[in-house]
Amino acid sequence: MLSLLRTNTFAAAAARRTFSTSQARADVARITLVGRLATEPEIAQLSDGREVMRYVIGVSKGTKGVSWFRVANFDLEGRGGKEYLASMPKGTQVFFEGDINLSVRELEDGKKFTEHNIYQHSIKALRRPKERTAEEAAEE
Repeated sequence: MLSLLRTNTFAAAAARRTFSTSQARADVARITLVGRLATEPEIAQLSDGREVMRYVIGVSKGTKGVSWFRVANFDLEGRGGKEYLASMPKGTQVFFEGDINLSVRELEDGKKFTEHNIYQHSIKALRRPKERTAEEAAEE
């Protein structure tokens, strides 16, 4: 009987703690993508002196087309950093995890639009594109 009481008490406590006690961040969400690099990653210099690597991931929606996601990576020294990303050619299939932040901006004419900012948390190359022969490149 005591064992059953402890189990029920533990289950009740777990049910009460279904949500985190940390402060909510409603403006940030996690995004996971499996797609292909649509561009080779490029490094840009920001006005404050920091570097950012930007690239685009294309995710196929079957016969309905492709969704394009513009990504920024500020952690160029960590895993998935400058050398790792620079070694990935266009067309590399990747597994991507990051944070997506939605912000509403107002244009000069008063119209509002929602901007999606995606920041890389991690990226892993799943499959690199097939190397083309000189003959295949010449045919294009």
